[in-house]
Amino acid sequence: EGRGRAGQPAGAHAYAAHKKLLGLLTTVSEELADCPLYIDLSALCGTLHCTTPPLVQFVHAMLARGHRISRTHASSTGLKTDAPFEEVWDVLRSWVAQGHGVNAS
Repeated sequence: EGRGRAGQPAGAHAYAAHKKLLGLLTTVSEELADCPLYIDLSALCGTLHCTTPPLVQFVHAMLARGHRISRTHASSTGLKTDAPFEEVWDVLRSWVAQGHGVNAS
């Protein structure tokens, strides 16, 4: 059996690249195509000086409000949604009110 980079089997690097590319293409295919912009959840939480909620929890909160939401390939903490920005802020304000602010005791 041939060896590739770092002593791995020759096909291991190609397989890892294929797997990563497949993940990227899957994310792109699941993005909301009619929402051209995305929000960066981590950046918004930085503005509010709070911890970032788990993405799954934030997604569920937006779905419960009747909005569509998806991940984006552009950022690991980026989300696309059809929700008005006020709704996004309402969910995050609720998160802070539950005691998730940086200075919360």
